[in-house]
Amino acid sequence: MLTACMAAVLASCAKDENLENGGSPSFQSGDGYISVAFSFPSDVRTRANGEFADGVGAESDIQKMAAYFFDQTGKMLGKTDDVKLGLETPGEKPGSIEKKIEVEVPATLVSYLTVDNENGSKTASMIAVLNNGADLPDDKEKDTYGTFNAAILADISTVTASTGFMMTNSNYIKEGKETAQVIIKKENIGVKGSTSVTSAPTTVTVPVERVAAKVTLAQKEGAALNIVGWGLNVTNKSYFPVKKFTNEFLNDADKTVISKYTTAWQMNTAWNSADNFRSYWAVDPNYSTKDATAFNLLDLSKENAAVAPTIPLYCLENTFNEELQRTIYTTTAVIVAQFTPTDATSTTDDKTWVRWENHNFLAANFVSTVFDKAKDNIQKYWYKLEDGTHKQLASANFKIGVADETKKIEIGGKVVGYHSAATVVLDKLADNADADNLYTLKDGEDGKEAEDWVAEAWAEAIKDIDAAIAAVYGENNAPLV
Repeated sequence: MLTACMAAVLASCAKDENLENGGSPSFQSGDGYISVAFSFPSDVRTRANGEFADGVGAESDIQKMAAYFFDQTGKMLGKTDDVKLGLETPGEKPGSIEKKIEVEVPATLVSYLTVDNENGSKTASMIAVLNNGADLPDDKEKDTYGTFNAAILADISTVTASTGFMMTNSNYIKEGKETAQVIIKKENIGVKGSTSVTSAPTTVTVPVERVAAKVTLAQKEGAALNIVGWGLNVTNKSYFPVKKFTNEFLNDADKTVISKYTTAWQMNTAWNSADNFRSYWAVDPNYSTKDATAFNLLDLSKENAAVAPTIPLYCLENTFNEELQRTIYTTTAVIVAQFTPTDATSTTDDKTWVRWENHNFLAANFVSTVFDKAKDNIQKYWYKLEDGTHKQLASANFKIGVADETKKIEIGGKVVGYHSAATVVLDKLADNADADNLYTLKDGEDGKEAEDWVAEAWAEAIKDIDAAIAAVYGENNAPLV
């Protein structure tokens, strides 16, 4: 994923306002502009740390931009109208896009930096928002940087639109200070036709990064594992428009790693990289909360809950303090896969295998093995056909089953397994067999006459057969499937 560096040459334009300050100049709509050029450098990221890849398609396309401006106290000076851009990235490889656009800025910004500011001591700051989602507040609702950067409750779809992913200023530490709010000075302001304000403003560079994190799944070649789907088990419901830090992060910005966690987390890279205009750690609105309602929980029983392994997933960053790092509300991947040991490979459509007594069995082999060990107690039972003849139970009458069929594992509305041990159960008998009873042969009789047989109620006979099979396993030796 990429971090875009936005080089903004700030001129100015009063936005629907006419401000006068005694003999000071007044600024009106159309007086100035912001000249913006976008580029994508080679070392660019999203907010998360880890393995990186270049953004493609909507992940890097820039369709629109809005800019928010603040004075030195953090008071909002206003924002620009959304500017339509329609910039596309040059494909999967990082490159550059250069296109200058003219953007009007609030007259309050122009006045603030130019009126009574001859020595340039007053500065403002800017937050750029690309592909801004519908949940982002406007300047009339938020009057300071603090309220602007308050938590937003949002669905991941609002920041990962197919027309372009939402991006905001990248926050990192440079010379001991946070850099999220890019400083704008008097020399960055240019006003068309003005003699009191420079007409050749200097460039301001604004690095931006995506709000969403991208997660991909890769399977090692040659692995005896067939991944059929995957999902993220816990995801965040809220985000800060611009990345935030904690004091612990700020006190450690210049170290290679946060030494306390070197052994546990093996973080072998610096969390702050000023040269690359980004950082790798942050806090989110739920950094210290145990409230389960603050998170989305994956329900694999719902249709389409798991996606194909080739499809990437996106989520809002989900970080925790040390105490909560050990809770169930951290984001991890759930993989739905079929694993087949090399000694249990089947050439048939039935890929079921069983692990028992340190061996792997194909389904048919497991059934026959267990049956052979229990047959002395099983083959006393026979089933009766419609023509009155009897057949003794054999291995072919049994199949793989589960100890508790109520403990189903459902993926996308389909049963793919059970939360219980595998076992061997009696399968359906012949279509014309007596469905109510099994039969035992009286001692000393040859079974040629009807009186030679004793009918055993089906339920009682099955209970006896199940007990014989369970005895084969013994205690703490249940098979796994």
